[in-house]
Amino acid sequence: MSEENKQPSAEPENTPVQETPKEQQARRPLTQKEREIRQRQRDLEFLKRKQMIREAADQEGRERVYNSIHYHHVEQKPDTFAKKWENYWYHYKFTTIVVIIMIGLVGWFIHDLVTNTKYDLDIGLLSYETYWNDYTELAENWTPYLDDNTGDDEVNISVMDVEYNMEEGQKDQSSISYEEVMADTTHMSVIFYKGSTYFVLIMDQNYYDYFTGLKVKFVDLSTLVDNDAVEGDKYYLSDDPDFADFGGKDDCFLVLRDTSTINGWEDADEDLQEQYEISKQFLIDLINKNVHETANAAE
Repeated sequence: MSEENKQPSAEPENTPVQETPKEQQARRPLTQKEREIRQRQRDLEFLKRKQMIREAADQEGRERVYNSIHYHHVEQKPDTFAKKWENYWYHYKFTTIVVIIMIGLVGWFIHDLVTNTKYDLDIGLLSYETYWNDYTELAENWTPYLDDNTGDDEVNISVMDVEYNMEEGQKDQSSISYEEVMADTTHMSVIFYKGSTYFVLIMDQNYYDYFTGLKVKFVDLSTLVDNDAVEGDKYYLSDDPDFADFGGKDDCFLVLRDTSTINGWEDADEDLQEQYEISKQFLIDLINKNVHETANAAE
């Protein structure tokens, strides 16, 4: 037969491998009795080794036998600063980061608490036609009519402004940016939110008409003071010497919010009620030009 006609010999495929009896025995699950026998053998071996420890002639021999039974871990203590730091950072990295962040936050809070200005009075300025840039100078003109109520030996007044057009109750936002609108909206919310301490307000007629249209009431100042510049619930600033340097004085007036229309006033705490009385007394003293000695001393 030619080489071309020779057929390759067929070899069996997937022929199972014959296992030895020992391998078959190893794969077979142990019976309960066999497990008990093996456990007894291990216990016996362990007891023999313990006996060897007792019978060892010296300490070195006992340690050698003991180490043959038990894994003996020898702690490697770092001997340099770099290794000590590496070991510390490995074990306490996240704890250290959290502690550093907490210390930073506490430090910032304390710094802010100590260095931040404490205000004795809050005043809201709501005027579209009038824009006063220097609120610091404006507030400083009023400090002689106020006592130090925060205990920091200073008299400070905070002025928060809102400056968009409220004519006919509409907000004219065409001439101001989105950021300015958002800032004014935020300021308005702060001034009128529940628990706000902005009881004294400077406003123009547009704002006054808008809020009275919303049933917001203001105190009748003519029942508190006798002054020609007072008309009902308004104290006009046109003739007030403390506003002589401010161009918008002819368009604005001071008002005091009436607690009957302050949201949640029936639940107001003592501190808020005290702040209202401070604001009312400040307005009375400002109109009457009643200068406080403590204010002059603080300056």
